[in-house]
Amino acid sequence: MAHINIVHIISSLEQGGAQKVLDLLMRNLPQDMYKHHVIFFHDGPYKKHFNSMGITTYSISGFITRYDPVFSLRLFLLIKKLKPDILCGALWAANIYARCIGYALNIPVISTLHALPEHEGAFKNWLTRMAPHATRYCAVSPSIKKSFEYNCPTAHIITIPNGIACMRSALCRKKNKKIFTIGSVGRFVPVKNYHLLIASFKEIYTTCHHTRLILIGHGPLEQNLKNYAQELDIGHAVTFIINKPADAYYNKFDCFVQSSDYEGISMALLEAMSHKLPVIVTGVTSTGINNHDVIENYHDGIIIPSRNQEALTHAIKEFMYNPDLRSTCARNGYNKVITTYTTTTMCTSYHRIFTELIYP
Repeated sequence: MAHINIVHIISSLEQGGAQKVLDLLMRNLPQDMYKHHVIFFHDGPYKKHFNSMGITTYSISGFITRYDPVFSLRLFLLIKKLKPDILCGALWAANIYARCIGYALNIPVISTLHALPEHEGAFKNWLTRMAPHATRYCAVSPSIKKSFEYNCPTAHIITIPNGIACMRSALCRKKNKKIFTIGSVGRFVPVKNYHLLIASFKEIYTTCHHTRLILIGHGPLEQNLKNYAQELDIGHAVTFIINKPADAYYNKFDCFVQSSDYEGISMALLEAMSHKLPVIVTGVTSTGINNHDVIENYHDGIIIPSRNQEALTHAIKEFMYNPDLRSTCARNGYNKVITTYTTTTMCTSYHRIFTELIYP
């Protein structure tokens, strides 16, 4: 049987959930069935990582600016030369180009949906509706699937939750038990709302000097966030880890916090749960009930309303002063992630879609 030739188009190779999903797919899909190529628009650490796996990567740039007509032509000609059986798009710009070029060259397109459309803005949503439709849309969570139903044919959208390689052995926890460390992982962009987390940490640190905050990520707000921590006079208690894999740092945390305005099924959240960390997440509260695609409130984590500093501060203090609650949520979260959100489950779902498109 010939290899299924897949060209993955991704907007950026910086550290992020979409990049990690792509990495896991290429590592875990049957090697004797697939040949992978990766086309990217913005460079990042994952380029070196993919190259070390033997995956060929291609950088596309424009003549004057990114996404100018020369950029589009170069991307079109490269894809035509690679002759893929399937195009896979990840992140907004890559998805739009994959859909347009796939339509022009009559290539099946898989479009992965990682974020809510309302966070993309009116112009991007208009382009999303106007571009040719993908053959299949793969949403990473039920809420993202639902939010895209007005942009895409409902029958073409399926949900494939993110999955991770779970840690089943006991972890070496941090040695300093006197310091309570709050951790978060994600891009330094507005939707992650790290200003809220830093402000909450300021409240906690004022009365509890044995606390620390570690933020792992990268992005345009990096310096702004550092300045904000300094303005609140807590810069010495906040550590920024820039553009490095988070795996080596989870064991330094006592709890994990996502202060985002909204998240799908975050890879960082699943990783934190797999490291047996109690987690705090923001949830949809339009009905007055805290909802989340992964977490059950006070069962395997705490769900709080988004943009609510008082609720976030209270949730962190609940974990600080209630070790039994910490332990229960950590244990239940770990059991959930190792049974439901695994790399095997995720990759099996994608493998099924790929083979159905090629061998109907």
